[in-house]
Amino acid sequence: IRALVAAENRRRLGQRPFSALSPLRLDRDALNYLKAQQLSPRSRPAKGCSIVIKRAVNQNAAADNHVITALVHPSTVAACSRLVSNLGVRLAGIDILARDIAEPLTRENGLIGEINTTPGLHHHDLVAHRGDGRSIAAGIIEHLFATRSGVVRAPAKAEPVAVLRRVAV
Repeated sequence: IRALVAAENRRRLGQRPFSALSPLRLDRDALNYLKAQQLSPRSRPAKGCSIVIKRAVNQNAAADNHVITALVHPSTVAACSRLVSNLGVRLAGIDILARDIAEPLTRENGLIGEINTTPGLHHHDLVAHRGDGRSIAAGIIEHLFATRSGVVRAPAKAEPVAVLRRVAV
């Protein structure tokens, strides 16, 4: 498994355009998940066998990311929009675990896994298929600047944060 991970990392990081921004890591989560499957990094899977090495990963490749924006139920979009607004943040990524994302988010259908107030936009740019061809990350950035919510306004004359003086010794 260790050799297969190394080969996958060479493949991912050697492609142009890039298909991943970081290598897969055999970290504690991976080691625990392998152990639960009675495997280790030294295990030798049968040819053609697929092995899941992690439960959750931010080291995913473009082929692992899919744009499903058009499938999300409108009530879920509205509820998440209210949530972000109520939190008072400019930008957030909401991770949803759902049985069917096209259905309303209910106790039976899913849950919000986490709210990221500094979401990694790169995960939304490295995708298997863009669908309508539009970059989600670029669209978010364009919106932030078009609405001026992505602009940090500095005062006309900024006061110095600190003044350094030479002190005679």
